[in-house]
Amino acid sequence: MWRFHRYYLREMLTNASMTFVMLFGISLLALAAKGITRSQGADMLTALWITLLWSTDSIHHLIPISLLVGTVFTFGRAAADNEITAIRMAGVSPLRLMGAVLIAGSLASGVNSLLLHNVVPMVHYLKYRPFKNLVQQFLQSNRASGNRLQIGKMSMTWEKKEGNCYQKVVFDLKHGKTTRVGWARQACFEARNNGRILVLKLFDTEGHESGPSQKGRERQFKMGELELTFDIRDLIEKNKRREGVKDLETAQLWAEFERGQSGQQGEIQWRIWRRTTQAWAAFFFVLVAFPIGVMSRRAGRMVAFAFSFLPLLLYYVLSYIAPRMARSTDSVLPVFLPAAGLLLVALALNRKAFRR
Repeated sequence: MWRFHRYYLREMLTNASMTFVMLFGISLLALAAKGITRSQGADMLTALWITLLWSTDSIHHLIPISLLVGTVFTFGRAAADNEITAIRMAGVSPLRLMGAVLIAGSLASGVNSLLLHNVVPMVHYLKYRPFKNLVQQFLQSNRASGNRLQIGKMSMTWEKKEGNCYQKVVFDLKHGKTTRVGWARQACFEARNNGRILVLKLFDTEGHESGPSQKGRERQFKMGELELTFDIRDLIEKNKRREGVKDLETAQLWAEFERGQSGQQGEIQWRIWRRTTQAWAAFFFVLVAFPIGVMSRRAGRMVAFAFSFLPLLLYYVLSYIAPRMARSTDSVLPVFLPAAGLLLVALALNRKAFRR
């Protein structure tokens, strides 16, 4: 039987690979606009890198779908060419062909497990922070418009720019309830702490300061150098996405769960099990795809291909419902609902296909 397994396994993996390449290409094209938008005016390589990150985050969905389609096409072709009938007439049960199906499903699930537990969390984190240098990211996202730049609660205009320095600067700085409005001969940016701290140095500054302590009167100030520091991470991520359990690898989540100090024990446990069941989705998909292909002898491969979208729809509907059920019941059990649904469909289809 190994010759049969090897024959069908090669065809399954070839069909699945071609389907994956097609789906991944579509994903790249669909997300290209998002990559260009999120690159915030950076060069094309940065836009391509962001597009690749967003597309890579979807690979763990594409692998099971590709294997489902590849399996349906493989055994649909075998049924149409009467290979399944010939195997039956030789006294061999077609169920013995499940060896190739189980091998392909196990391989795909192993790859998906590696992706979901280790690679996808890292990619999920990086796709929101594509720049290694946070100062570069901040300056890209805060390009000057009309010789005006806003940094936190400080805005400034200038007459001429030379590299990272600006000449004849007018600035407006708010600190608490105090406001400083002034003029500087020159202002220069520099980065510290591996690009996490942005420093703005203002030279030969003078102006006036107003606030509650001046009781409505303005106080004049004049100094040779005024240095302002900004935490770039706070500026970039203010009112934006913060790290969560999605950004942590499974090993890190287990460590957080065992410490029991994060206050998200239910969410962490649910996330770990969800990644595990998602990894094995490819295994359950091929169990569903095998009988669909076998039963499509008369209907044709395109009908079988269309029919294969029904288990896909079931799986993703249950995947949408499961998180809400888990949060409402404060239980981890709903996370197994998509896999259980696929398993029941697989048992029903195999029973129907091989009782004939």
